[in-house]
Amino acid sequence: MARKTKEEAEKTYRSLLEAASRLFATQGFNDTTLNQIAKEAGVTRGAFYWHFKDKNDVIEALWEEYAKPVFLPMEDSMLAMSKTDPVGSLRLHCGKIFDEVKSNREFAQILQMVISAVEISPQNTDLTLYLQQEHARMTSLFHAVIKQAEDKGLLREGLDGPTACNGLICLITGMLDKHFLHFDSFTIWKSGSPILDCYLTGILRN
Repeated sequence: MARKTKEEAEKTYRSLLEAASRLFATQGFNDTTLNQIAKEAGVTRGAFYWHFKDKNDVIEALWEEYAKPVFLPMEDSMLAMSKTDPVGSLRLHCGKIFDEVKSNREFAQILQMVISAVEISPQNTDLTLYLQQEHARMTSLFHAVIKQAEDKGLLREGLDGPTACNGLICLITGMLDKHFLHFDSFTIWKSGSPILDCYLTGILRN
């Protein structure tokens, strides 16, 4: 009986995640209510509160479910390749992220929500702190790769690693934001890599 209860709880949890993801994507984060999520999942509001505190808690769970499985496997590969070819590592792994936006609907949806749909409170809410930690994790990874390029003397004269890295992060975030504009024809899997190459050409020695 205990095992059945655990399996049922897991099924309810996943149903709520999938329902929330669909509703956030179709009608927006702010306009989606807890009652709507519960109804879409076919469960009670009480069942929602058994698994989540609020919608912010759902966003954190969606990131864990759909974004981390994409990013985590890249970390070791990206760092390992950067020891011999940091620029190639950036091109390869950023390209993989761009491709995932095209092929992985859930990954694209949670990226869109975090970048442009979720209202981040100025107070240090649990979600704000969580997203700060995830952002810092990705930022430190890019800093490590750019540092390898700097140590190898690949950056153009007068440009320091932190500045080059911050520019790269702003570029990728801006491209993602533009990609998710429904009224814009820009697609990151088509234009992301050529634009990234333009940036890398600008920060590297001739």
